[in-house]
Parts: sequence; structure tokens; C-alpha cells
Amino acid sequence: MATAQTSLDEFFEQHNTLSNIKPFVSELKKELKMMQSKLDWFTHYVEQIDRVHDTIVEVKIQQEEMQHNLINDQQEWSEIQAKLAQTSGKGKVTLNVGGEIFQTTIETLTVEKPSFFTALFSRQWHVEKDEEGSLFIDRDGWLFGHILKYFRTGEIDIQNDDPVLRKDLMIEARYYHLERFAELLAAVPPVIETKRNFINSTILSSDYELKLNEFYGNQNQQWRLIYKASRDGYATANFHDVCDGVKPTMIIVLSKNMCSFGGFTQIAWTKQKKDNTDSNGISVYIEKST
Repeated sequence: MATAQTSLDEFFEQHNTLSNIKPFVSELKKELKMMQSKLDWFTHYVEQIDRVHDTIVEVKIQQEEMQHNLINDQQEWSEIQAKLAQTSGKGKVTLNVGGEIFQTTIETLTVEKPSFFTALFSRQWHVEKDEEGSLFIDRDGWLFGHILKYFRTGEIDIQNDDPVLRKDLMIEARYYHLERFAELLAAVPPVIETKRNFINSTILSSDYELKLNEFYGNQNQQWRLIYKASRDGYATANFHDVCDGVKPTMIIVLSKNMCSFGGFTQIAWTKQKKDNTDSNGISVYIEKST
């Protein structure tokens, strides 16, 4: 009986001890949970630092590669300049571009680099020459005139934001490897449309449109563009294909030396070779473009 009583006393004593320890165990669990949360946050923080470090290393490698490429480009251009300096004729060159003759300098043609022309003159590519000894390039001469103007001025002038001209020049920019020229073409802001009497004309200003309609006798007369050489072709047959049988017509021509002139007739165009007189016809000289 005494032994049983002793065991029971020990049990109650242990129970009281455990009851006293229980709050400390609960607090310990909370602290352990908090420590685990901090450990998880620290692990995540370390992972972020590792990612940032990897990014920095990658950027540094890219920077070193770019610097290396830049040094190579500078060396290549220095070699090109040295070869260009050895070109005879004091840098003057005559080009035959699609039958159009242009006289300029190598310095002007190589203002944008690298390009078709820097490669042409530095590597001394074999380029066909015409009967006069001019370098022959089988491309559109009229479009090249715009490119040469860009070389000389650094600016692009697309009158009335002609989308056809811009598209054609973009094709030429890709052929001649003129990246900056292409960027400027793409960046040309669109022109706000205004009422035009000569729809899609890239030669006439609004003032001259009004003046021509005064000659015609109707200031509000609208004219539809049916033929454009840069679009439809420069051959006589191209002209007659779209203009024969049409009347009345107003013809505006932009010459090689940038003079604008034209005329008006009420007689329909025809391929037949015969003399026709139009008593109401007029001819006009407009201006010389600068």
C-alpha cells in the first residue's frame, strides 16, 4: 500500500513538472518557427544576391565583347581610311548610276560607314566601267540623286511625304547598306493631309497648284495622277500605255537640273504620228528647285 502511494505521488509530481514546462515548450516552438521563417527569408535573399551577381558577370562579359568589337571596328575603319587616302584623282569620282551621271568625291560617298561605298573603295572591288571610264552601278539614278543629296546635307527631303518614294528609297538604303539613312527614312513624321487639287503630286506646291488652276479657269478643279515616271516607267511606251485616250491632261515635268515646267491640252494623247493643234493649250515654266 505504501509503495502504491509512493508511485502515485511520483506520478503527480511528474505531472506537475510537465505542466510547468509546457508553457516553455510552447514558447520554444514559436521561437523555432520564427527562426525558420527568418532562415527562409535569408535563403531567398542569398538566392537574389546570387542572381544579381550572375547578371553583373553577364553584363561585364557583354561590355567586354562590345568594347572588343568597337576596337576592331575602329581599327577596320582606320585601315579603310588609309586605303581611301591612297585613291588616285584627289578623291574625285564619276558614277554612272542607271545611266545618270554623278560627279562627287569619295569623302562624300563614304560619309556614312560602313556602307556599300566604303567597301567599294577600300577593298577595290571590281566594278564595271562605262565607255567614259565612270564607275557603273546598275541602280535607279533618280533615286540615287536623293541619296547623294543626303550624303551632302545629312538630311532627307521627301516632298509631301510621298509613300512610294519613301518605299523606293528604303529599298535603295538596304542595297547600299545605309543604316542611318534607313533610320531617318523610317523616322520621317507623316505630313498632315490637306486638300490637294493635284492629288499625289510630289512636284507642285499648293501655291502653284492654285496658279495652274487659274490658267485652267477653275480654281477648285481636282486632277488625278495617272502617270508618274518613277512609278510607271520612263519609257515612251509606258507613258502612252496609261495616257492615251485621256483628256484633258495637265503635264508637269521635273528635269535633271531641277527645273519644273509643263503644259495643258484638251486633246487626247495617242501613239499615232500626226499633228494636232489645241487652240486652248498652254505651256508653263514653274520654277527651278533649290
